[in-house]
Amino acid sequence: MSADTPEPPAALVPPETPTQRVLLHHAWRRMNIKNEHFMCAIVGREGKAKSHTALKIASGVDPTFTADRVFFNVAHALSALNSDEYGKGQMIVIDEAGVSMGNRTWYDRDQIDTNQALQTVRKENMGVLWTLPRLSELDSQTHGRLHAFIEMTRKYTEHETQPYAVGKWKNIDPTRDERDKLYKEYPRMRTDGVKEKIKEIGFTPPDPDLVAAYEPRKDEFMEEFIGEIVDKANEQLDQDASAGPKDIAQEIATDGIGQFVSENGTTGSAYINKDLIRIEFDISHSDANAVKALLEQTYADSDLEAHL
Repeated sequence: MSADTPEPPAALVPPETPTQRVLLHHAWRRMNIKNEHFMCAIVGREGKAKSHTALKIASGVDPTFTADRVFFNVAHALSALNSDEYGKGQMIVIDEAGVSMGNRTWYDRDQIDTNQALQTVRKENMGVLWTLPRLSELDSQTHGRLHAFIEMTRKYTEHETQPYAVGKWKNIDPTRDERDKLYKEYPRMRTDGVKEKIKEIGFTPPDPDLVAAYEPRKDEFMEEFIGEIVDKANEQLDQDASAGPKDIAQEIATDGIGQFVSENGTTGSAYINKDLIRIEFDISHSDANAVKALLEQTYADSDLEAHL
């Protein structure tokens, strides 16, 4: 190599295994030789070593990678990408992306310009690894920016030599027209003069020191995340408990009154059943009467008849 050409990291040379060859060609060379960025999603069920595989890839492709470059909140990761902290060939990991994304609800809430942040990845020829249960949890714009995805299928924790996990690597080539499709193909490598599809590759565990720095950060994130869920659930319970007749009447009117309409056994006419309202919302008889009175101002007899 010339003096201006960077040397591949030690973890990838000599490229003896299919894993080394795929990472060297499709990730490291893309960023460091071709001056392009690299984005990959790692998917799979819980316990399939998605996160540790991301650490293994990131540290193998980028020797400067540390646990500080693992983000558990998409908004924080995209904000960091807009800073001047990162450069060519450097990797970041957005771990447990599905937890914080919710199909772009994080984008709406935090008003982060995703395109601008990911444009930084392109401009600086960086790499981003996402880990999440399903590829569908990424929004369509991010889908179109992926170059590869890895489906983790199994792991061998008690292998006689050393533990390892297995995944299917597929390169992604999105169409650039109205079809909006993603073509996924296995990488092809020449072995003994014959070009073959590489359908599975193995990943040994990442460096123990890297794991030791990563695990406490992940535990902290999950603890905070679960705490937020509990807090929101408690807030909802408080709101439900404090809901007055007007709130309940509005909710019924919004969701539909059908389930609270009954038929008078004597006259056969339709009426709003306050007892059903009282049981459903666990309110007093007087509040149920108040809700019924409010709804009777909204619904005519003919409206109620339609629900019998």
